Amino acid sequence: MNRIKVVAGVIIKNNKVLITRRAPKENFGGGWEFPGGKIEANETPEECLARELKEELNVNISVGKLCTEVYHIYNDISICLIAYYCLY
Repeated sequence: MNRIKVVAGVIIKNNKVLITRRAPKENFGGGWEFPGGKIEANETPEECLARELKEELNVNISVGKLCTEVYHIYNDISICLIAYYCLY
């Protein structure tokens, strides 16, 4: 089974939460999600999150405390999602 680790940022500012929408042609296209991405080899979840948010949204964030870590199996893929609170 293919195992993937991903990280997401929970960004709350002025009582608003930042979420993004997946492109229509991606898996789960059109779905809403917290921004983030796949953790690369030799990269910490915190490093990945800062990199992904800079690449995807052109924002610099400070990674805060761990929000949650969840696991889910989709057919032949096992996903570990690690979410952190972030400051923007």
